[in-house]
Amino acid sequence: MRDIEVRYTGIEEPLWQITANQAQLDPTTQAINMTGNVVARRSGNAAERVVNLLTDQLLFQPDQERIASASTVVFRVGDSQLTALGMQASLPDDTIQLETNVRGKYVP
Repeated sequence: MRDIEVRYTGIEEPLWQITANQAQLDPTTQAINMTGNVVARRSGNAAERVVNLLTDQLLFQPDQERIASASTVVFRVGDSQLTALGMQASLPDDTIQLETNVRGKYVP
């Protein structure tokens, strides 16, 4: 598949929108492996800012409501930017774990 867009909304906001140049669906696990200019964007609201994750590869597991990458990931919130190797996120819990070599600038 090419020029992919996936939208995820749990029981409550926020909305996650994930785009990529290409994707492959694993028919056994229903996991979607997205590659090429992958952008995962969590919408913001009055209490939370927009989150952007940029990477070359992202695995979306709809049944587990998780996204993960073993590639370099750029994490942006407002003026803060962190870069890491690898990331895991639980969409319903709204948690993101950057794995190794985390570097960057955090602006509260």
